[in-house]
Amino acid sequence: MNIHKNAALTPKSRAEVARRIAEGQPRAIVAKAFGICVKTAVKWFGSFQSDGEAAVMDRSSRPRKLYRPTPQTVIEQVIELRNTRIPGKEVARRLGLSAATVSRILRSVKLSRIRALWRKEALFNERGYQFMMSLSSPSPPSAPSRPRE
Repeated sequence: MNIHKNAALTPKSRAEVARRIAEGQPRAIVAKAFGICVKTAVKWFGSFQSDGEAAVMDRSSRPRKLYRPTPQTVIEQVIELRNTRIPGKEVARRLGLSAATVSRILRSVKLSRIRALWRKEALFNERGYQFMMSLSSPSPPSAPSRPRE
């Protein structure tokens, strides 16, 4: 567990606050003894009563539910534009989305890197050596060759 620097108490101490209040000690005295406000002590006590030890443990502050998830049609449009090798920022501009939203969508479908757009397949030459061949598009641009003299 990673206790952040501003945490008032550890989960063990929070459970102790809840136990003392449950034993009948005055809330204000328990809160003062642990250096927290009465409101926090009462909150931890209520959580402890309803859910036990698990309620006073640290947990993620990440939202459990997205209230406005990106519609599936928009996700499909992002993927379709990206498959035409348009950069993520340009996709965002064309669809009127934020660059962060487009980036999140592309990362989730593993299309955030340009190399992800090159579908490769292992092939073997007549001597049995393996080499890679691009099947979905022309080869990536290479360095210009010098003219032969």
